Amino acid sequence: MLAPTLLLARSAVRLRTCAIPNRRQFTATSSSGIIAKALVYSQYGRPTEVLRLHSHPLPVLTPSTIHLRFLAAPINPADVNQIEGAYPIKPPFRMDQVNSEVPVAVGGNEGVAEVIAVGDEVSDVKVGDWVVTARSGFGTWRTHAVATPAEVEVIPREGLSLVQAATITVNSCTAYRMLKDFVNLGEGDFVIQNAANSSVGQVVIEIAKVLGIKTINIVRNRPNIAELTARLTAIGATHVLTDDELGKVTTKEKIKEWTGGEPILLGLNCVGGRDATELARYLG
Repeated sequence: MLAPTLLLARSAVRLRTCAIPNRRQFTATSSSGIIAKALVYSQYGRPTEVLRLHSHPLPVLTPSTIHLRFLAAPINPADVNQIEGAYPIKPPFRMDQVNSEVPVAVGGNEGVAEVIAVGDEVSDVKVGDWVVTARSGFGTWRTHAVATPAEVEVIPREGLSLVQAATITVNSCTAYRMLKDFVNLGEGDFVIQNAANSSVGQVVIEIAKVLGIKTINIVRNRPNIAELTARLTAIGATHVLTDDELGKVTTKEKIKEWTGGEPILLGLNCVGGRDATELARYLG
């Protein structure tokens, strides 16, 4: 599974692929002694204009809370839309979560954190666990956070890379729901999708393979199309076509041969326009 292109670095303007570097361990005391940093915004607008890096003392650990150190957090398109005010889910602007002088929200909806301290009454989360947030709008573009156990889900550390763990809650869940919520697909059924090399498209391929569902995957033509086709096939793609092949009569005959004349039950579109129209012609 490929992650979104960018992971969060410690800067509001310099964003590049990396994990947040901080390997110190902390234990619970009467004062956390941790200075946390977060990318926050107090109004909606262009991220480059409204985001700022805010430093604040991490709130003191209580018997029922936990301290988190974020290891990595991706930048998804929805995160940008949220900052712009164009996304349906809008986290509340608050002063208490990062001890700010004005109400702010912390950017980011996805990421992986390590538990570095737990309160005396916490039993279902332990120091060293990797966790992801259990709700949207928590704010993951930060170095540290205080949370309750109900606000996180523990994930296994074994078998997952840092990038996979940081990107497991958005694209993976989206892909699964798209395959499960609209049509009752069985083993051997076909799904057709465009933008198949996107993050969510690749997870669709992987989940479909596990379920025995066959995929026809449309990608934009490019100089390295053979390399891309090989990569998608390696993760489970049944067939790969380019967008300029999709409307050809020979392609229609080819797809009919692939499916044995059976209807394609589900089409997944994230492009729109002519590509979506061409994809829809193959359904039913």
